[in-house]
Amino acid sequence: MPVVVEISIVPIGVGSSLSKYVAEALEILRKYNIKYVLAPSCTIFEEINVHKALKIVAEIHEKVLEKALRVLTLIKIDERRNRSEWSLEYKVESAKRKLGEEK
Repeated sequence: MPVVVEISIVPIGVGSSLSKYVAEALEILRKYNIKYVLAPSCTIFEEINVHKALKIVAEIHEKVLEKALRVLTLIKIDERRNRSEWSLEYKVESAKRKLGEEK
């Protein structure tokens, strides 16, 4: 079943600018042709199952850990098994419909 994953990577002891670490994480998502949304404090992506999603999270974590001595990785996984249509777009459009803002 599809899952939506929110990931936030915080390298510790590397200064206040984190954009180069974010860029490295996005390169991994692009390498696998994964649909994602970049937000100010996290990145949200979707994957076909939780096992693949966790493999990607681990790869991102390890990549950042190559350049930092300590990394804090926060993940939130949203998996819904009673609906085959479960994507980033679906969740946003569902909320908009309830607000009467349907396209």
